[in-house]
Amino acid sequence: MTSEKGIATQRGGARWEHSAIWAMLRNPAYYGKACFGKTQVAERVRITRPTRLRGEHASPSHAHLDLPRDQWIEIPVPPLIDQRDDFCTGSGTSGG
Repeated sequence: MTSEKGIATQRGGARWEHSAIWAMLRNPAYYGKACFGKTQVAERVRITRPTRLRGEHASPSHAHLDLPRDQWIEIPVPPLIDQRDDFCTGSGTSGG
């Protein structure tokens, strides 16, 4: 939909990657809620082979752990995406 509307990517490109769209849809700031305190720094836990096989990466000295949504601090900001838009709700023509 973004490509058909002629909306350029951050780098000025015409083709949007699925990962960029997915990141926007998961980011509450696009819906008008900037969230802080989503993660906390913790000691590095040993990365095992199964963890690496799942695609997780290790920082040498610390890790960022996701916190539960009810612990996030929400601050209202101007929304960039309307949650009722077909593009955001997945109610477009692609299936279902």
